[in-house]
Amino acid sequence: MNSSFREYSRKHVHFYDEEVSPILEYGLALTLKSVEKPNIVDLGCGDGRIIFALHKKGVLRNVGEIVGVDISKARVERLKSNLPFVRGIVSDALNVKELPSHSFDFVICSQLIEHVKDDDALVLEIGRLLKKRRNSLSIFCS
Repeated sequence: MNSSFREYSRKHVHFYDEEVSPILEYGLALTLKSVEKPNIVDLGCGDGRIIFALHKKGVLRNVGEIVGVDISKARVERLKSNLPFVRGIVSDALNVKELPSHSFDFVICSQLIEHVKDDDALVLEIGRLLKKRRNSLSIFCS
C-alpha cells in the first residue's frame, strides 16, 4: 500500500449510519432463510459501515462468523474497535490468504471494484470464498 493511500485512509474516516441497500438486505434475508448461521465476509469493508448498519437493523442476529477485509490497517483497526464481534483482516481483497476456500455463505463487496487492479481476479476470489451450493450464489456487489 502506498503512502498516499495510507494518508487517505487516515484522513477520510467513513461515518457510520443505519442506511442499508434494500437489495443487500433482501439478499441477506434469503441467505438467512436457506442457511442456519451463515458466515459473512465484507471485502473492502473500510471502517465497517455496512456491517454496522446491518447490525443496528438487527439483521446479523442469526449469523455465524463475520469477517471484514480491507487493505488499510487503520480502517481495520477502526472496524475492530467499533465492532468487536467482527474479525478484521488486513489484506488485498484479490487474495485473502488468511481465509480458507469455500468458507462463506454471503460475500459483500461494495464500492470496491473501481479500486482494484484486476476485476477478474476479484470475481475469482469471491468465487473461491463462497461455499459451493447447488442453485445458489450469495453475493452483494455495488
